[in-house]
Amino acid sequence: MRFCVLGFAGSLGLLSFALTSCRPAESRATLTQEAYVWQRAHTATVADAVRAHAPAFDQIVVLAAEVSWVQGHARIVRVPQDISALKTASSLGLAIRVNAFTDSFSAESDSTRTLVDLATSLLADARAAGLRITELQIDFDAAEKRLADYRLWLAAIHPVIAPARLTFTALPSWLKNNRDFATLASAADGFVLQVHSLARPGSPDSTVALCDPQATRDAVRTAARFNRPFRIALPTYGYRLAFDSYGRFFALSAEGPAPDWPAGTITRELSADPSSLAALVAEITHNHPSTLTGILWYRLPIAGDRLNWTWPTLARVMRGETPVARPILEARATNVGLVEYAVINTGDGPFVGPFSATVTWTGASRLAADSLPPFSLEDTAATTQRLAASSLRLAPGDRQSVGWLRLDQAPLSLHVSPSP
Repeated sequence: MRFCVLGFAGSLGLLSFALTSCRPAESRATLTQEAYVWQRAHTATVADAVRAHAPAFDQIVVLAAEVSWVQGHARIVRVPQDISALKTASSLGLAIRVNAFTDSFSAESDSTRTLVDLATSLLADARAAGLRITELQIDFDAAEKRLADYRLWLAAIHPVIAPARLTFTALPSWLKNNRDFATLASAADGFVLQVHSLARPGSPDSTVALCDPQATRDAVRTAARFNRPFRIALPTYGYRLAFDSYGRFFALSAEGPAPDWPAGTITRELSADPSSLAALVAEITHNHPSTLTGILWYRLPIAGDRLNWTWPTLARVMRGETPVARPILEARATNVGLVEYAVINTGDGPFVGPFSATVTWTGASRLAADSLPPFSLEDTAATTQRLAASSLRLAPGDRQSVGWLRLDQAPLSLHVSPSP
């Protein structure tokens, strides 16, 4: 069944519905590919990533400001932008992140005026700097029972940002509230369906996914019934999860260095799965509801961000192709008989799992050898050595030193082969 919006009336735009048997139209139109720049500091590394990769996207959406509420008053933090880097984007959207709000909504309230003034100011400043702004996105996790009230904010912002489009982020759970979500969606030019989230893990061994492909398919079908343009936000990021010595989850971290957690903490890294998301992208690219217009990737890969995909992985997944990891052991010999070992991921997919390789040589005798964690060494014969790690994590392009071998002279030959 499809909900078809027949019309609306009243000062709050209350919608009247009719249930019909019409189905959401399917389309093979090209989906746009977009990416978020969600960092609160536009460092040189962030700017370099924007310059390098913005041309590959139809649009970049950048976090422009965050609003928090303290005793009913707004605290606004603007994110300084690297204007020269953002000019490399063919189209640019600005996002305002709005944190939890518990006061009453009103078209004339201080909160509404604050958001209207902020939206107007952000767009005016960006346009004065020569940026082409095509969209303003409001990211606010409203309580489901307040969706119709949230509409008041959007209705006030919409007319003052023209010709930029107004969109908002939506949670799949909102779609169950048919009337109130339709009321909310009518106040904007479209919405972004956030199909990535993290459920609280029960233990370090729990199976947890940042994005469930089947749940995403279901959410897309449901969203299409509202007959409003929408995009889906897919994850590229990961988390560090922390569990106490009893295996109880107590914290997580995302960007930045690992926290200094207490002794005995069990940690686990969880990342978006490139393989399952590549299959999902291939599927929806081929056939999707006509109101689904694009994909927003959360977030743009930045050099050094260990918990996010690298650019080669994202570029492959955007094409609906599964990235492939290709870890190899590199053995470099010097003319004085020193052999240095390193593992390199030469593929475009992340490698996670056990790894082992065997090194053989001729024309020299072993004097000493050692390995670096997580690798161990096995001296299997006079001219053979096996290196193994039970668990290894390498992003595409990563190179990790894993050990060394000292020979009495430079070897005549040196060969590396995968271990069985």
